Amino acid sequence: MTPAPPPSWAVAPLGDVAVLTKGKKPNALGKADAFLTTPYVTIRVFESGAPADYCDPRGLPLCSEDDVLIVWDGARCGLVGGGVPGVIGSTLAKIDVPGVSRPYLRCFLQAQFHTLNSNPRGVGIPHIDPVVFASLPFPLPPLAEQRRIAEAIETQFARLDAAVAALESARANLRRCRASVLNAACSGKLVPTEAGLARAEGRAYEPASALLERVARERAAASESAKPRRKRSEPPAPDVANLPELPEGWAWATLGGIAPTLTKGTTPTTLGLKYQDSGIRFVKIENLENSRVSGGAQLQYIDSRTHLILQRSQLVEGDILFSIAGTIG
Repeated sequence: MTPAPPPSWAVAPLGDVAVLTKGKKPNALGKADAFLTTPYVTIRVFESGAPADYCDPRGLPLCSEDDVLIVWDGARCGLVGGGVPGVIGSTLAKIDVPGVSRPYLRCFLQAQFHTLNSNPRGVGIPHIDPVVFASLPFPLPPLAEQRRIAEAIETQFARLDAAVAALESARANLRRCRASVLNAACSGKLVPTEAGLARAEGRAYEPASALLERVARERAAASESAKPRRKRSEPPAPDVANLPELPEGWAWATLGGIAPTLTKGTTPTTLGLKYQDSGIRFVKIENLENSRVSGGAQLQYIDSRTHLILQRSQLVEGDILFSIAGTIG
């Protein structure tokens, strides 16, 4: 329930006090020239402040940098912006309440986004329902209080923006720390080396070179017992000429030389198969978070028949996944 306003405030339906000016589409749009002189203000323009198209302003509704604009048509209806002088775009509307501080009006309309956006009119292209818009209870404090409210909101938003920036900086630092830890782990600097521990304890240990020889023998034995069509050639040894020196007991190897299998994933839709709401998890790149498979809304499922068809792509505990395509390949 919305709390009652203070006694010094008034409340009126927004439709009784607001003046709405709907935008129009000009006859011609293009780069600025002697005829197309005025910015055509769209959602993109009031978000970025950079006009892309210009038009002839004659006979068209105009807005100034102080006006309050609202997206009237489209999926983002109810979004509030402004701050760009020009011709009001056809999907926008200018809202004004005479005698009311525009910063306060902007704050009020921003608070109504969910109400307006979740109750649109229209099927193909949704737009703000005029009845919902007009019936919004508009709380009207004294003018001086309106200004103080708007200033306080801007102050709080500035603090929130600073907090978000600090959080993003912390996230970046955490990513760098994570990378530093991984780098230390893979260069023998995170924990004592086995060679050093064995020497201190007076015992023997299996160096990586011996481990690689054992892996090669096991691969060769498995290849001999496999069907001829499944035999694979041994991968070449890594070129270590330009690689850094490793700790005692370590060795360079190729992934193909030590991994028993390298299997590319499969997309069920390419086989005419469909996802479903439950069943066997189908892991995609968006399901990987902090080196773990996470759930969330992005997680999809396949049935047991599809799982059987995709046998070569089945996952078991301990498998390692990595992205091979896309912007985070």
